[in-house]
Amino acid sequence: MSNSMFRIPSILLLVALSLFAFAGAVSANTFVEFEGYDYLTAADNPSLNPTGAITIETWCLIPMPFNDTGNCPVVEKPYYQHSHPWYQYHLGMNTGTKEFLFDLSLDGTRTLLRSPLHAFPFGEWFHVAATYDGSMMRLFIDGVEVSSRPASGSISIYERDVYIGRFGNFLYGFVGMLDDMRLWNTARTPEQILDGMCLPPDGDETGLMAAWDFDEGSGLVATDRSSNQNDAVFGAEGYGPDWVDGEIPDCADLDLEVVIDVKPGSDDNPVG
Repeated sequence: MSNSMFRIPSILLLVALSLFAFAGAVSANTFVEFEGYDYLTAADNPSLNPTGAITIETWCLIPMPFNDTGNCPVVEKPYYQHSHPWYQYHLGMNTGTKEFLFDLSLDGTRTLLRSPLHAFPFGEWFHVAATYDGSMMRLFIDGVEVSSRPASGSISIYERDVYIGRFGNFLYGFVGMLDDMRLWNTARTPEQILDGMCLPPDGDETGLMAAWDFDEGSGLVATDRSSNQNDAVFGAEGYGPDWVDGEIPDCADLDLEVVIDVKPGSDDNPVG
């Protein structure tokens, strides 16, 4: 992966990170490709309804900008209709500004964290993770924290399915490739994110709600590798993503340098 740059006016923070000794890529088989209307769903289940903490993480490849003005979903558990508070939990992006958006409904109120602008490259695989631990929301790109904000409250529960690649309340969604998506009912630490993003889970890890590696390569179901059996089913005929042969980069080759220039207290990018 090539270097990534994040800039917002004020304090300059340089983080140089080199990762070695990983035993190969997470996925050496297949991933799923979305074209803006494709999606998968995992049926509502108590195991998908955390209240005190959450981590959402996945590998992404976005070939080009596909929405210059708004939020496009990667994965979400939506509200009952497309209105406030919008989502139970949601990870999305704006490819016009190249930023990620992490949404939670906390005690029924929408709480949003944005990444810095220009937070990811086009045409290259990268890893994104979003966490909430009961007091802070955080976003990570390739294992490096890029934004955070104070937040508190219980994650609301709305009895809706999980949608991958599309909004739950209307037919509009993600364009690009996804691989190795995981949901947790714990806030993964930076060390856990770095250590785990290049290794497949065993399936019985504490707090693992769902793990879709998208390695099936055919069929209409992405199997959940956790013990919860939260399999994700392709959308209605004509609305399922495509299986694509290939692999994400070997983490042993990841040499990431991130420059973050953050203004403390910014409304757009609050820092805890």
